[in-house]
Amino acid sequence: MKDRHTPPIASAAGPDESGSTSTEYAVLVGFIAFAITAGATIFGTALGNVYFTLAHVLSSMLNAK
Repeated sequence: MKDRHTPPIASAAGPDESGSTSTEYAVLVGFIAFAITAGATIFGTALGNVYFTLAHVLSSMLNAK
């Protein structure tokens, strides 16, 4: 006896995994966003240190007459 709730085409195609696929993409996008944010923070801090050091060196050179 066939199951009345599952059409024969759907049972032949296998289970519907579209929900799990979108969840996997959402997790992947979250990890990528986290990596970009962390990288930008680290790069921004390092770049700020470079500019601070450059300003300090230039200021020392101009004031050391």
